[in-house]
Amino acid sequence: MVSVLSDFGAVVSRWRTWFLMGNQDISMRYRRSVIGPFWISFSLAAMVSGLALLYGQILGQEYSAYLVWLGVSFLVWFLLSAMIGEGCQVAIEAEAQLRSIPIPLPVLVARMVHRNFIIFLHNVIAIAGLLAIFGYAPTEDILIAPAGVAVILAFGFFAALILAPLCLRFRDFTQIIASLLQISFFLTPILWEPTQGRVDPVFYVFNPLYHLIELVRAPVLGSQPSVTNWAVSLSLIAVLAALAYISVAISQKKMFTWL
Repeated sequence: MVSVLSDFGAVVSRWRTWFLMGNQDISMRYRRSVIGPFWISFSLAAMVSGLALLYGQILGQEYSAYLVWLGVSFLVWFLLSAMIGEGCQVAIEAEAQLRSIPIPLPVLVARMVHRNFIIFLHNVIAIAGLLAIFGYAPTEDILIAPAGVAVILAFGFFAALILAPLCLRFRDFTQIIASLLQISFFLTPILWEPTQGRVDPVFYVFNPLYHLIELVRAPVLGSQPSVTNWAVSLSLIAVLAALAYISVAISQKKMFTWL
């Protein structure tokens, strides 16, 4: 138990390690690129603009209002899906490092979360600029959004601690998670709005990803997340934290043999 807690404590005591490693990941990924991570941001803005034009007509939505909805939805979804997808690869991609130096799994996961948070901040700038062009004006409710982002980052951290050892031990799980993410994209209110009234509530009320997204999307769109959104999201974090602890405890001494 003490050993597991020390691994989690390393996220705090060795924060410079994951912070610098995350920054280096961004630098290496976009080395010799003029605008770096902004390529992703500009691509996201272009995709949102095009999809808003098409799906706005299909769903009978006014373009500017639907673009705001879609922009914020994709912004949060990209963060969520990236942390889940890359969380599966954390241990696999760090094989060389794990073989050479002892790095606690939570530190490697924190590196991944930090890396995606940096990209998220770049995307925020691009999407904010796009929304401003179409007359979007934030309200005071937007001040709640950072708390929602923090919950989502916690979700990504604990989810990755569960997925990383699982996908290291059973490599096929990476593809299974990728397929489930694709399905979840269409089942989660991203392209469509729950308020349209043509969708059975079961598709979002029992969808934890919807509640997580709503923690950020609702404040940005000028309302507050519901009590249900907070209750489901925080309960999910508590469950994942417990499972993450078990995952680290089980895999702590076995990861090297799984590499």
